[in-house]
Amino acid sequence: MKKDLAILLIYAIFWPAIVLADLTKPDSQAETLRMMAKAYRAMEEVASATIDTEENKLIIVLEDGEEVFAFPDNLHQKLITADTDADRQDIFDFHVQATLSGLIQSDKDIELADLDRLLPVIRHRDYLAHQGPEDETPDPFVAGTLGDSYILYVIDSETSVSYLTKENAAELGQDAALLQHKAQENLERKYQDLKIEGDRVYFLVLDGFYESSLVTFSPLWQAIDDQIGTVMMAVPARDLVIFVDSSQSGSAAYLKDFLTDISPDLSYPVSDLVYEWRDGAWNVID
Repeated sequence: MKKDLAILLIYAIFWPAIVLADLTKPDSQAETLRMMAKAYRAMEEVASATIDTEENKLIIVLEDGEEVFAFPDNLHQKLITADTDADRQDIFDFHVQATLSGLIQSDKDIELADLDRLLPVIRHRDYLAHQGPEDETPDPFVAGTLGDSYILYVIDSETSVSYLTKENAAELGQDAALLQHKAQENLERKYQDLKIEGDRVYFLVLDGFYESSLVTFSPLWQAIDDQIGTVMMAVPARDLVIFVDSSQSGSAAYLKDFLTDISPDLSYPVSDLVYEWRDGAWNVID
């Protein structure tokens, strides 16, 4: 009952600002991003909403000066799979309203309970180099490395994610081992929806955001290794993990050619390396 009331209050606060005609299916994530920008700009609580085409994200600045990022991919996937334009409009309105409501109403401090939504993510090492001046940007908590990438943590919600910082971890009194255990526990629950598609060349299919996170989950890869033979893997993008049996002739060359061909078209690149599963861990293939 309280949840229903909260949703009604969200609609009451924000509905007048963003009611539009029923939405037709967007042609691309860029179109979804433009629709998001238009909706946020119509809200009194938002000072500006700027599209970052390079990072494929929306930079929202609230009236109090707080800056937050919004990404189109999850919303876009829901919009293109909706049955009708009316359903699509409802999905869009709720997503935009719920995201902004959470930003305005939530306590920004992370609590221990938030660790129930802690998940690992893989980001290329250049990611941290683009986060702004050190005196302005909180340091993310780096859980480890994987080749040319960092393993970071996010607190996941239905409409957004926020990176766990070193300060967050210190305030919560959580060391690296505790955080890793919690994140892997949460990831195991999420990967119950995982699908593996392909024949001899395989792809992980999850939700368009956490596919790359699954490369950190050792039990999954040990099970795959036991079933198909020694696994060779590439994680070129946030939503793309491809793997083969390395005993197949030309496996490494195939994956490297695949990375070269697909690299220019990636929205959220992660790594251009090829990895092999050996002794319970990923090893970079030269």
